[in-house]
Amino acid sequence: MLLNNRATGAIYYWDFVDGYQGNPTDAGFAQRNPLQALELVEKLPSNAAESLFCATSIAFWKMFRSLANSAI
Repeated sequence: MLLNNRATGAIYYWDFVDGYQGNPTDAGFAQRNPLQALELVEKLPSNAAESLFCATSIAFWKMFRSLANSAI
């Protein structure tokens, strides 16, 4: 999950197919699970300086949102 930890904060990289990358103890966390990926972001402390990079396209998120709305 953690790609880089500098004085400015941690950098997280997530991709739908591969999940979070860069953490040797938990490679692939939230693989094919966007809600689980967002849960990690939600659990980060509000005063922490983290950066999150989402490699999945905006078209995917629009499709995911429309599918989630139709399931309700």
